[in-house]
Amino acid sequence: MIDQEYKNKIKLIYEKAKSAIGKKMVDIVGDEEKFITENKKNKGSIGLLIEKYLFDIPANTSKEADFLNYYGVDIELKVIPLKYIDNKRKLTPKERMSMSMINFDNIKNETFEMSSFYKKNKYMLIMTYIHDFEEERMNYVINSAQLYNMNEDMFFQNIKKDWEKIKEASQKNITHLITEKDYQWLSPARKGNSNDKSYIDLETGLETKRRVFSFKQQMLKRILETNSNDNFQNFLDSLDKQHFTQKLIDDQDIFDYLDGIKGTKLLQLSAAKNWHELAFKNFVRSNNKNMFDSIYKHPYLKISHKISDKDKIQEEINTNINLNPLDIINEVFDKSVLYNEVLIKKYIILIIDKNTHIFRDYITFYFNEDNMKKAELAFNIVKQNIFRMIENKEVVKKLSFNLKKSDNLAIHVRPHAKNNEITYKVKGKELDIVISQWWINKDIIY
Repeated sequence: MIDQEYKNKIKLIYEKAKSAIGKKMVDIVGDEEKFITENKKNKGSIGLLIEKYLFDIPANTSKEADFLNYYGVDIELKVIPLKYIDNKRKLTPKERMSMSMINFDNIKNETFEMSSFYKKNKYMLIMTYIHDFEEERMNYVINSAQLYNMNEDMFFQNIKKDWEKIKEASQKNITHLITEKDYQWLSPARKGNSNDKSYIDLETGLETKRRVFSFKQQMLKRILETNSNDNFQNFLDSLDKQHFTQKLIDDQDIFDYLDGIKGTKLLQLSAAKNWHELAFKNFVRSNNKNMFDSIYKHPYLKISHKISDKDKIQEEINTNINLNPLDIINEVFDKSVLYNEVLIKKYIILIIDKNTHIFRDYITFYFNEDNMKKAELAFNIVKQNIFRMIENKEVVKKLSFNLKKSDNLAIHVRPHAKNNEITYKVKGKELDIVISQWWINKDIIY
């Protein structure tokens, strides 16, 4: 367990942050005159003002976490602007979350766990404020405060892989070719304007724009939505778990296990159509019970068993998530069952050869930013179609959702059972709607 003194220091920081929620910046700084003076001095940085007047941390350029030197805990402070969307009905991150500068010379010889990026940013206190162009900066309001442990993030391995890609670009002296779209969650964002100094590679002399490690907006949005505003105890528990217990199995252990059983021939023990899936599960269960639980009971992983022929998966990916029309018409996209049970999961596709019944390989994928946008469009199309069904005065038997694979929107809808429908009563009408499930287009995983 982490000692109580250390926990008390974290509690002090957290309580100060929580006390600021709902307050205007002018109230945190003290008065209008002081705010105007400090605002000019700090180039309008809300984060620097919060550091100084809420936490009594002077301006600094330390490579260590913000609270380490002044509170004795290695937690970094991040202050993030939110903006209104949907006619001020909803708040979302205004921009990416910038973290530490990328030193392309140093990263070449670092490991992730010993890197300056990881040491500074592995634990964060993330505070948000509402950025409103109609308000003076002094009237910006603190909206939330939450603690974040990068090690517990369900996409930790993806963050690490992005970091490794940046390191690889530096080692290959191709940092001038870096583009943000090639990274999933952690991106090398440009820092400053075109007049700022560039980084000069010491080996090649090539010039590269200065870049900073950043969480993309979609990553930040997910963190803010999935982390509770009252997550103090969960954060402490995660530190206890990380520092003094070892995770039984992480993603890499799963991948190592799957790599080790490639070439295994599956025995047909059933005449069921999905006998390959049953055989694979039976093999893993009897071979390694802990690994079976880690693969098939992982809350953030979805596993799919697919038959391949000539290196191509034969069919699309079934999510096994039913589409409930009465739920969808009352859902917003990022709070929907589709979003939380399908789109933010990590997928492992197990590839089994059609002819030899041998487990050949596996593919991992997630919904990147482009496919997430397509899926949101698909969700809205289905939602509109449901409203049309409800408003349609004609009697139509076996209504369907009309979202096909050929629409190329990353996902589509298929009937779950042939000639099977549910009767829904809406606005005094009875609608016979085909029972359907969400499917993932196999094209997006390659």
